Amino acid sequence: MALPYSHSDPLVREVRYGTATSVAAYLMKQGAVVFSPIIYGHQICRYGIDTNFKRWAELDYPMITRADDCMG
Repeated sequence: MALPYSHSDPLVREVRYGTATSVAAYLMKQGAVVFSPIIYGHQICRYGIDTNFKRWAELDYPMITRADDCMG
C-alpha cells in the first residue's frame, strides 16, 4: 500500500503513519493482504534510518517488483 510519508516535520510523518496503519487494518479486516512500507519503516526510522523518498524507494523496490508473485 502506497501513501505519502516523507516530510521535514516529524509530526506530519507520525500522522501519515497513523493513517497508513488504520487503512491497512481496515483493508485486512476486509480480507486483503496488505504490505505497507510506511508501517514497516516508520519504527525503523526512529533508529536513524533516513526518511527521504529516494532511500526508501531503493529499499522498497525489490518487494514491490515481486508483489505479483505473492498473489498466486
